[in-house]
Amino acid sequence: MHHQIKPLTSLTAAEAADLGACAAERGDSVKDANPFAQGTVLHIAFIQGFDHRAEELEVVA
Repeated sequence: MHHQIKPLTSLTAAEAADLGACAAERGDSVKDANPFAQGTVLHIAFIQGFDHRAEELEVVA
């Protein structure tokens, strides 16, 4: 599989949400893991992806 490296600012909201979900799976703090500027669409998408995945992980545990 070929992965393309892109700047964070060029990510879509869905990609930012995926990054948030991965951070939740690693057990990171959402505050420390979110690389996007506060108040931006990508910042919010990251938090939403993180929160959604964290909730899924709590149900399993």
